[in-house]
Amino acid sequence: MEKSYAFVNGEKVLLRAIEEKDIDFFCAIRNNPLLQVLLMITPRPQTREQIVEWITKTGHDPQRLMFVIVDRFSEVTVGYLQLTSLNATHGTCELGICVSPEFQGKGFGTEAMELLDRIASDFYKVRKFVLRVVSVNEPAIRLYRKIGFREVGVLRDDFWASREYHDVIVMEKFTALGELMR
Repeated sequence: MEKSYAFVNGEKVLLRAIEEKDIDFFCAIRNNPLLQVLLMITPRPQTREQIVEWITKTGHDPQRLMFVIVDRFSEVTVGYLQLTSLNATHGTCELGICVSPEFQGKGFGTEAMELLDRIASDFYKVRKFVLRVVSVNEPAIRLYRKIGFREVGVLRDDFWASREYHDVIVMEKFTALGELMR
């Protein structure tokens, strides 16, 4: 088995760069139409090659940072985190998180977000995360509120899925660095 290198370790999870062995995980979640809707992505079938191309493009984008979330004990990839639109001038970024449905509600997302807060504050000078979540994704909204996000707006009838429009909730959270600066 090839050796993985954690970027940061927590009690339950580690965050690391995407590796070749994660491709099957990404193929499964990127081809799950229900999960894609919850992530506010228009579902479309994707080949392994398209997913590898997406991961490669993501890795070369200087305004994007991506980690896989790994269960430290089983070494199974359970999800991923990404920061997009990293803005060094303002210390802001947009946050995206995906935990595979079979691992949701087990604390992986909560701990991964705590670790990401440290990474974003310490290395990238991020002081605030902003995210958008479709209103029907109640488990995600509960997680975000639990870890300190607050609702700052609603985009009415903004996302089309399942033959109807859904509201999109805009949320924000100051990182540890952001709290120190306030």
